[in-house]
Amino acid sequence: MKAILFILSVLFAAHAGAQPLTDINRYLNNPKIHAGAKDYYNEVRKAGVDSFTTRIADSLQTRNNNTRPFYMLLVSRMLMYADAGLATMLFDDCYKVLEKRPNELVEFLYNSNNLVYTEYRNYWAGAIVGHIGKEHRGETLEFFGKLRPKLMKTCKKHNKANMTAFLDSISAGLTPQ
Repeated sequence: MKAILFILSVLFAAHAGAQPLTDINRYLNNPKIHAGAKDYYNEVRKAGVDSFTTRIADSLQTRNNNTRPFYMLLVSRMLMYADAGLATMLFDDCYKVLEKRPNELVEFLYNSNNLVYTEYRNYWAGAIVGHIGKEHRGETLEFFGKLRPKLMKTCKKHNKANMTAFLDSISAGLTPQ
């Protein structure tokens, strides 16, 4: 019986998705979030092309649904103020979130929390365009033409309109080469 409950809880967790971004103090007081990430949020440290920033960006892939929104917020802030070097470093991380966690990304970017600025959508879209341009040079539109239906297929019904809008902004940034 315990084995069945464990399996069901693992399956539920795998499909539960992310928690929305909540009160910032919940993250700042969470011992599972590394001190460097909290320092970046509190503007004690700056992001750059370094291992500190890489660690924060890598945390976008954490299995912890409760802390991932905080890391999405941090990367969003990084994108907003990034120079070319930092932005380029974040391209792949942002694309991985779209590819592996599209619903969570859209739910983060389109939520009503006042810490999530609508401009973040453009910065994420720009980073994803950067990744596609870098990895699929000369075939960006063809690649995106195949990616878009896959993302829409995995999109939850309540996210369809926002996913469409977000993918449209990515598409607008792609140019034929």
